[in-house]
Amino acid sequence: CQKLSSVISIHTNSPPARGRFRVVPRLGFEITTSFSFVANGWDDEDLPLEYQFCFTSLGRELLIQLKSKLSNATSTLPSGLQNHFTNITLEVFDSFSASTMRAIGITLQPSDFLTISNFIDSIVSSSMSTTAINIAVSIINSVNCSGVTNCFRLNRRDCSDEDFTCGSCLDGFFGAPGSGNSPCLKPSIASASMPTRNYFCRMDSDCSDFQYCNATGSCVKISKQCPNLCSNRGICVFINSNTGLSCNHCELSSTDCQAKCQCDVGFGGTNCALSTAQLERKQKLREQMLVSFNDQSIKTSSVQEVVS
Repeated sequence: CQKLSSVISIHTNSPPARGRFRVVPRLGFEITTSFSFVANGWDDEDLPLEYQFCFTSLGRELLIQLKSKLSNATSTLPSGLQNHFTNITLEVFDSFSASTMRAIGITLQPSDFLTISNFIDSIVSSSMSTTAINIAVSIINSVNCSGVTNCFRLNRRDCSDEDFTCGSCLDGFFGAPGSGNSPCLKPSIASASMPTRNYFCRMDSDCSDFQYCNATGSCVKISKQCPNLCSNRGICVFINSNTGLSCNHCELSSTDCQAKCQCDVGFGGTNCALSTAQLERKQKLREQMLVSFNDQSIKTSSVQEVVS
């Protein structure tokens, strides 16, 4: 009988290669320093190439320049969360969307509140670009995480939601819910019975979990703490989560109470870090952004109706 055979050839598509990525300068001030992003020397058989630039904020990648044939871009940037460090990423695409990514870290010093407010005022409009929107939102929603470096040792996520405070407990650990600077423990340890009376101790390790050894040599249950100790502009009070009333004690292991800052006159926020004027200004900036988004949404809808 006659034998039949067939051959199938498969050609893989390699992404762009052998290129360079530069960011100038590598150190600057948020929203005032103009940064240049340049991609050159990239090679691929499947032309044309397209380039996309992004920056990292609040754990997300936000656009500086949407994918286009332009191999360079210029923009100001908001400050990063941890140590004012921000990643800039370049992604290079060939005509079949195979891509290569490069990242460069830059450091941005924070600007003062008045400079930030004036900047947002200057860019908020109904015709804001995607880059301007991303920068403005990142600044308004920014969190001050300076000095917060031990979150992993506490079995907590990195600071991202609340000023000067680590994130929630890592998966598999138990502790005070939400953001906090108290330790999280494994469920088997956290659920272990705790002493009902004060035992004599010489050091914290002599006590059960969620306890510490006080100056008199007794094991005492740890209380919850307010973020950044209320920035020395207020007092920390305990609130019953069910009634909303104040209470005398709020142990770290309790789920029915929380520690909140009662700010001094003229200050506010979760940690009393901002003045009343700054808080009002921040709220006004948020309202301006919402109006801008609404105007853009109306314009986009109108264009779609005309096109259709």
